[in-house]
Amino acid sequence: MSYRDKKPYKGLLIDAVAKEIREVEVTDLASMYRHIGCDLVEAVYLNKQRDSVFVDEEGLLHGPTHFFYINGTHQPLAGNGLVLGCTPSGDSVAPKAITKEWLEANVVYIERLPMGVLAVEAPLHMANAAALIQGFFNG
Repeated sequence: MSYRDKKPYKGLLIDAVAKEIREVEVTDLASMYRHIGCDLVEAVYLNKQRDSVFVDEEGLLHGPTHFFYINGTHQPLAGNGLVLGCTPSGDSVAPKAITKEWLEANVVYIERLPMGVLAVEAPLHMANAAALIQGFFNG
C-alpha cells in the first residue's frame, strides 16, 4: 500500500504555544510537517506499543521559546509535537496506547522568557519534573 492509498488517521498534536492538545488528521509526511511546523521530523519513542512523539529535528537550532515535556521522557522538546503510533513495518498510524486524556495529565508546557526566566505550567503530580527541566536549560 502506498501513501497515496493510505486512509487518513488521527494523531494528537501537542501545541506548545497554545498549551493544548488536540486531535488532528494525518495523511502523509507532508501533513506531519504542517501540523508540527517544520521541514524535518525526529521521533521520540514513548512506550512499548510503539507510540512516539514526532518533533522538529532542527527545533533547537531556531532559538525556540516554547517547549513541552512528556512525563517519562529524557528532556523537554522544542516546538510542537505530534503523537502517533507505528506498525511493525514502520508505517505511522493513530496512537495505540497514548490518549488525549493521558497527555493532558502528563505534559508540562515551558516558555523561555527574557533574562533566562522559565515559565512552567505543569499538572500538580508532575512537580518533580522541575529539576529535570531546570537541568536541561541550565546545562
